[in-house]
Amino acid sequence: MQNVRHGRLMPVASEFATTELRNVQYCVQRAYGELLAIDTDITEIAKSALELANTYQARVIRTPKSYDDGWPVIHFNKIRLFSV
Repeated sequence: MQNVRHGRLMPVASEFATTELRNVQYCVQRAYGELLAIDTDITEIAKSALELANTYQARVIRTPKSYDDGWPVIHFNKIRLFSV
């Protein structure tokens, strides 16, 4: 955080991270809030990323339930299905 505070690093966050961090421990929320207060760029979720997610759901590669954990778990038998 000191590097961010002193301007050596510029924080970048995403809409996804902001959503994911709503249900975490207070100390994490506080640190994230501090980052947001330091001129953090927040990137939007690209339309193409949402379209890709919809394609994966349509092909039953990933289900909506798998998005809730925030970390994709890839089964080896599904890897070749990710070539959209």
